[in-house]
Formats: sequence, structure tokens, C-alpha cells
Amino acid sequence: MANAKRHQLEPFAYVRDLLVKMSFLWAECGVDIPNFTDSSDLTGTEFRQLGKSLARKLPQDSLT
Repeated sequence: MANAKRHQLEPFAYVRDLLVKMSFLWAECGVDIPNFTDSSDLTGTEFRQLGKSLARKLPQDSLT
């Protein structure tokens, strides 16, 4: 959110765009996407760990 604000972007649109792009990338690479509706009880640290574990499943060149 802070990164979006720093670049004068609307935070909700920024995060939505990021999640849409990531979901297409995960599908393209055959990564199973967890049900994020069950992630509302995760702590910030747990959510970051989930994101990192998903990112590790993607080819490195797809993350540039």
C-alpha cells in the first residue's frame, strides 16, 4: 500500500491489479492457488510466508 501511495497510485486498484496478474501467472505456471477466503485469520507474518512460498514455486524469470 505504501509503495502504491509513493507512486501516486490508488492503493486498492494497485493491489487488485497485482493480485490479478499474480493469479494469471500462477495458473500459467501450474501452481495451485490456495483459497484466500480462509486466510483472514492469518497474521501478517504468516501471510508474507504464504506469499513467499507461492513465489518460490514460480520460475525466477517470471518474477522480474
